[in-house]
Amino acid sequence: MEQQNRNQLADTAKSEAVKVRRHPAIELVWQRAYGEAADFMQRYVATALLFNSRADLHKFAMRDLAAVGLILEFGVSQGASINGFADILRQRTDQRPVYGFDAFSGLSEDWVGHIYPKLERFDLKGNLPTVRDNVVLVQGWVDETLPDFLAAHPDPIAFLHIDTDTYGPARTILDLCRSRLREGSVVLFDELIGYPGWRVGEYKALMETLPQDSYEYLGFAGYEVMIRMKRSIG
Repeated sequence: MEQQNRNQLADTAKSEAVKVRRHPAIELVWQRAYGEAADFMQRYVATALLFNSRADLHKFAMRDLAAVGLILEFGVSQGASINGFADILRQRTDQRPVYGFDAFSGLSEDWVGHIYPKLERFDLKGNLPTVRDNVVLVQGWVDETLPDFLAAHPDPIAFLHIDTDTYGPARTILDLCRSRLREGSVVLFDELIGYPGWRVGEYKALMETLPQDSYEYLGFAGYEVMIRMKRSIG
């Protein structure tokens, strides 16, 4: 299983290297990051599923959502994932909206270890994407919009999708949302592992905010990782 994980990650790394034509030294850094991610996943294969596609992990993450609680996504970009979540809810006749937070003006900080400077990558010039009618978009930087949103919506959080790519906003989200997480709450990270510098990104925010005995790892798909809360934090 460990070798299979490494092979899958290596194949993905080779494919990405061809697309971006990395310098050999940079490619070696990427290969090491994939190896570290494979070692990390190996620790949890007794309880977690390994998916080859993000879409399959998304379906799995939404499978057993608590019947009560907010459904939140941070980092909407062009709306692909939030529309997918909205479609899943609609198919289940779940009337809850999916709230999507994004400034639509690029990253708020450089994505270290990657090639994406702040305010350049994912910049939609403030234009909102087309989304399903059960999606509610909240435009603005998360440190400015989330406190007021939580004050107006006192429910617990059933599902939290963090797709902010970098440490700062992920840390802000977890700091503000941690007290709303309950047993069974699902947190899905879009870039937790598997790229150079991943331990100082969303992963670092997770390590600093949620006690490691308060959740379990249940799903992996490339960079993306799903955890489920075993208890409230308070």
